[in-house]
Amino acid sequence: MINPELLLVESRQEEIEKENLADGPLEMLFIHLLAKDKEIPVKGIDWFEIDIGKPVTTTKTRDKVIYNNIMTNINGYKSVLVLFGASHMLITSKKLKRDGYKRVKLTKAEIDNIFLSENEGFSYHPSTAKYLKIRIESLKKLLNNSLINEIWTKRINIVIENLTIFIVKLEG
Repeated sequence: MINPELLLVESRQEEIEKENLADGPLEMLFIHLLAKDKEIPVKGIDWFEIDIGKPVTTTKTRDKVIYNNIMTNINGYKSVLVLFGASHMLITSKKLKRDGYKRVKLTKAEIDNIFLSENEGFSYHPSTAKYLKIRIESLKKLLNNSLINEIWTKRINIVIENLTIFIVKLEG
């Protein structure tokens, strides 16, 4: 069983502190809620500025800040699970390995066991819709930012639309 002392996710810490647990890729919300139920502390390591780069991309600055956030947060812990997207993993894992940390690959069975529930069927965490709604409100506020350009506006509206559809399906 995977049971880290700390979970680091591709979400911004300042958004987590505002209860926006759905910041970042959607799977970060799912794993965050599982960790919360198991009383595993979760911290966000992501960073970006809307006036630097484009949506769904990374930059050298972003990856440097993510790496620094990891290094800042792991002090004092023996086992830390770091979850982020492939583009960040390719860059950051090399730096972590260079610094003496090891990457532990999970088997398919270990990954599948993360999502096992006590009942037979699959179900989303009961709080999923709540946190998706918080994310939507956060994104709507972001649309009012004067730094938002057309590319960001389009991407944010697509995310809001997709999250809304998902909520409708969750709530049946």
